[in-house]
Amino acid sequence: MSGIQGLRGTGDWGTDERPKDFREGILRFNPNGTAPIYALSSRAGKRKTTDPEFAWWAEGNVIIRLQVNGALASGDTLISVDTADPTASTLSANLGTATNLKPGDILLCEPAVDSATFNQELIEVDTVMSDTQFTARRGAGGTTAASIADNIWLTVIGSAYAEGTGVPRAVTRNPIKFKNFIQIFKDTYELTGTADKTKTRTNNNFSEDKKRKMYKHSEDIEFSIMFGRQAETVGDNGKPKRFMGGLREFIPTANVTVFAGPVTPAPSGGPTVTPKRDPPAGPMACPWLGVKPFQRGTLRAMPAPACQWMGTPRSWQVAQSGSHQVSLKCLRPLRTMLGSATMRMPRWPFLTARRVSSAAASTPLKYGMIASGM
Repeated sequence: MSGIQGLRGTGDWGTDERPKDFREGILRFNPNGTAPIYALSSRAGKRKTTDPEFAWWAEGNVIIRLQVNGALASGDTLISVDTADPTASTLSANLGTATNLKPGDILLCEPAVDSATFNQELIEVDTVMSDTQFTARRGAGGTTAASIADNIWLTVIGSAYAEGTGVPRAVTRNPIKFKNFIQIFKDTYELTGTADKTKTRTNNNFSEDKKRKMYKHSEDIEFSIMFGRQAETVGDNGKPKRFMGGLREFIPTANVTVFAGPVTPAPSGGPTVTPKRDPPAGPMACPWLGVKPFQRGTLRAMPAPACQWMGTPRSWQVAQSGSHQVSLKCLRPLRTMLGSATMRMPRWPFLTARRVSSAAASTPLKYGMIASGM
């Protein structure tokens, strides 16, 4: 140990003599976890399963649309089709077999190319023979029978019956069965008795390990919800081992589009968004009609450019500059009305209006609208 001459500084302490200062805890970057789908499922309705394999039924509300198999002359009445009905992997597909038809159904012969003239042939179903064949009356409803090319589509647009006719033949279908499995998730955390009693700068060791495993456990379930593959196998102990199917597996192949590169969205045809212009220098008139403002500047009948409405129909923007002391139409403490929407305001808005007006703000309102101020 050597002596210290002169004025002692913070670098003159012995090793570990200065305790330094630590925050007693861990700053977590994602304190709410990273499993939003699993979190949302906690708010959903729940029912207990009575078996590790559970199933449900689904049925799409789709149209009947059949594709012609083979070219037809104008006088042909036997029509063949080669389309299929929806399955578990094509749930959104249209009904495509002839057994979905009944005598009296009217089919529209779709044009190969759209035309300004609408003179398409109507076909009336006469007899259903099988999944792939039916007979028909050509040129129904005053239309003209014409040749039909291969792969032309026939769409059911209704049915037509004469007065005094009997009840038509009944046609129905069955729903589609889906199933999934219960998957067992396990995570472990453990400490020795000595480690549990040892004081650290990160709070209780047992509690912190528990948090880590809770995050990990929820993340495992989250990824299985998204990317799990349905399977039932046998574990190393000879007992059943099951894997749950995730959302990706249940998306029908027909609904999946893989893009080779970046995609540029096409214009939707909606209203054009006008860029917000910078406000002019100096005090600016931003009138809030129906309000008693304590404002520095002028009050005009029409809003200044930066106060005018612009943007999409589900949002509105307001920008202002200059200094003022004003609140919106205050109906009662803590609440202010903006049209049909409401938002919170300070209890004494005139004390905070000057500070708020000089900073950007974004406040959520009812019905998905956003109020933005500058």
